[in-house]
Amino acid sequence: MNFRRTVIAPTPILFNITAFIDVLLVLCFFFLLTWSNRSKETDLTISLPKSAQKHAPQAPPAPMIVNVRTSGDLNVNGRNVTFEEFTTLVGKLAQLNPDQTVVIRGDRRSQYDLVLRVLDACNAAGIISVGFAASVPATQ
Repeated sequence: MNFRRTVIAPTPILFNITAFIDVLLVLCFFFLLTWSNRSKETDLTISLPKSAQKHAPQAPPAPMIVNVRTSGDLNVNGRNVTFEEFTTLVGKLAQLNPDQTVVIRGDRRSQYDLVLRVLDACNAAGIISVGFAASVPATQ
């Protein structure tokens, strides 16, 4: 009597995924190429007019950050300056770019008189875009 059964394992089903990966890569390349070309205007039948300006408009310059410390020191864009150096610097910036923006960050314990002197120097240089920085209270 033979009680042993030989169990025959089913043959595993194998998929050849090489062809799937090839098709996937081709589709990825196709979509990448057509997507980048789709963002450009490709209507070549339009004749664009010439601009009267020789230079393209530039982005506005970064604002000048003026920190007024409690000791009376001024810090302009990370550099310690005296008040006279500040007036010279703000005058040169106003000549270079009339749309220059100045942000005054005065410490709450600093003298208000110095903040007004900084504001007056900006006004005398012709800078009209002046802002004051304040911290936003934390919400709970």
